[in-house]
Parts: sequence; structure tokens; C-alpha cells
Amino acid sequence: MLHRYHFVLNYQLKARLIDEASKRNLSASKFVRYIFKKLDFVLEQIQLKASPTFFKYQIIQADENLTLNLDKECYFWISEIQDCLKMYSKAQLVRTILQFFFDLKDLLENKTFVSFLQAWSKSWEEEKKNKRKWDKSHMCLIQSQKSAILSKSASHELCEILLI
Repeated sequence: MLHRYHFVLNYQLKARLIDEASKRNLSASKFVRYIFKKLDFVLEQIQLKASPTFFKYQIIQADENLTLNLDKECYFWISEIQDCLKMYSKAQLVRTILQFFFDLKDLLENKTFVSFLQAWSKSWEEEKKNKRKWDKSHMCLIQSQKSAILSKSASHELCEILLI
């Protein structure tokens, strides 16, 4: 099941996205889903390692809009990361990931790009295995009770306790 997602971006990023999608004989929506699938470990790292931004809005030079059909899983994951990082909008994350993908692709050649992503993904999986718990100021794990997660607001007030 797909979710229609509308956001704004700059002309260069949109042109690059559509051009790359047409080279691969994909629609823009399918290509964005492909990017998110390839960079899923990067999204996971962002979610676990980045510190909350507490609703800081990025000023962008947006002159184009784009409507994508994202699968529900991808959309909910973007929403979850937005919530974890206390971002102002999902579009900030989508634009950042798309720009990161194209910047990385420019930096590396196609074969190098694929092998670099595979190596980075493998090292991330190793890092996840070696780390016992991830500390987040807004989602900290209780030491004595390993099956509870505390959710705190931006002012560090307790909002919710999730028992797993």
C-alpha cells in the first residue's frame, strides 16, 4: 500500500532525481524508494546516533514541488526518525537523504559506490552488535528494568513509559 507524499525541494535536486530515475527506467517514486532501501542503514545510524534538533527549521531555497508514492513502511520509518530527532518536518529528512545519495554518488564511481555502501552497511551491522544499548536523551533505557523505554519531552519531562 502506497502513501502519497508531497514536499518541496530545489530545482537542481528535482532535476537530478528525475534524470537518474529515467536513466534506470524507473518513476521518481520508485527511485526514491530504491534510495531509501539502499540507505536504510544510514537512516538507522541517523536515528540512533544523531542528537535531537528540537524542531529547528532549515531554510531552503525550494522552487519546485514533488509528489511521491512511498510505501507505508518507508513513510512510517521517516515519521519515526522525525519524531526521534524532533525535526520540524519529514521533508527535511527526505531532502537530506536525497542530497546525501547524490553527493556520495558524485564522489564515487558506480562500482565503487555500490561496494562502498556494502562495506559501510557491514561495518554498521558490526557496530550495532558490539554496542549493548544506544543512549538517547529522549529515549533512555532503564538499567534495572531492561524492558522499559522512557520517552521524554524537549524540556526533559517524562511523557510516556513503554513496556516491551
